Amino acid sequence: MVVSYLEWVQGLSYLFWDEERVKREMEHLMVNAYRQVIQGSQMRGVNLRLAAYTLGVGRVTQGLTDRGFYP
Repeated sequence: MVVSYLEWVQGLSYLFWDEERVKREMEHLMVNAYRQVIQGSQMRGVNLRLAAYTLGVGRVTQGLTDRGFYP
C-alpha cells in the first residue's frame, strides 16, 4: 500500500523516482508512523493496536473538520 501511495504521488507530480528513492521515501513514512504509534501508546497507556486505531480515527476526524463533511 505504501509503495502504491508513492507511485500515486509520483504520477500526480510527474516525477519518476528510481528504486532507491522509493525505498527511502517508504522507510521515512514507515518510521514516522511507527514513532507516532509508539508515542500515542505511551501517552495514553494503551497497547500499540489501540494507539494505531486511535491515531487513524483522529486523522479521519481531522480531515472531516478541515474539509467539511460532504454528503
